Amino acid sequence: MRKGIEEVLGRCRPSLIGPGTLLLVRIFSQPVGTVKSARRPLGDRATLEAVRTRVLALIGIFAIGVAGAVWLTWGNGEPSPVASPGTASPTPTSFPTHFEDGTASPTAVPSPTPEEEITPTETPAATPTVDGGGGGGGTGGGVPAPELTGTWSGTWANSTPDMLSGPLDITFEQHGSRLSGSLAMSGSPCLAYGTLSGTIDGARVEFRASEREITYAFTGRLSGDVLRGSYRTNCDDGRGTWEVVRVG
Repeated sequence: MRKGIEEVLGRCRPSLIGPGTLLLVRIFSQPVGTVKSARRPLGDRATLEAVRTRVLALIGIFAIGVAGAVWLTWGNGEPSPVASPGTASPTPTSFPTHFEDGTASPTAVPSPTPEEEITPTETPAATPTVDGGGGGGGTGGGVPAPELTGTWSGTWANSTPDMLSGPLDITFEQHGSRLSGSLAMSGSPCLAYGTLSGTIDGARVEFRASEREITYAFTGRLSGDVLRGSYRTNCDDGRGTWEVVRVG
């Protein structure tokens, strides 16, 4: 039994059993007869008490040794970490919203929604219409002038200074907006026949007819195949109206 106890104690760490325990083992492992008292020899009763005490001590030491051996064998001598009650579980680390210099950390900025591109719609230019009303007009926007080339027939009527009237025949030749040709004013005391030159601007027509020193200035507007307007002359400061229709 002594040998077994010594083997167990030999495997235990001194820190587990302590120097005092080893000293007790050495004392109680001696034979019973070797224990002597400094005063008097032990009697039979005292011997039994000593033996019982020694046996109990050996049993306790043996139990301590076995427990230490089991601890060393299974636990490698290191106590398992036990979480202390009340210890809070670690919480996820939160990132700071500010840097050490006090500036705020950048935050995600939503991408701007691209705006819809608005394409301007071109408004088509209005096409000028030809009417027979009074007043000026123009082609505008480079619209080709109406074609007047041909023969026109109608009447003239003088209102100042004398009330006179008669047939009017005009022949036009047109090149772009420029007009040329001739006219005959039957019954006129000032101009029976003359050559003309003028322009056309949209529906507005202007031309002059002359013979020697006599000149007539005609203005008018085109409405379909009808030309009508007024005239002035240097012959007696005469004035009047005129109207012709396309005949050829």
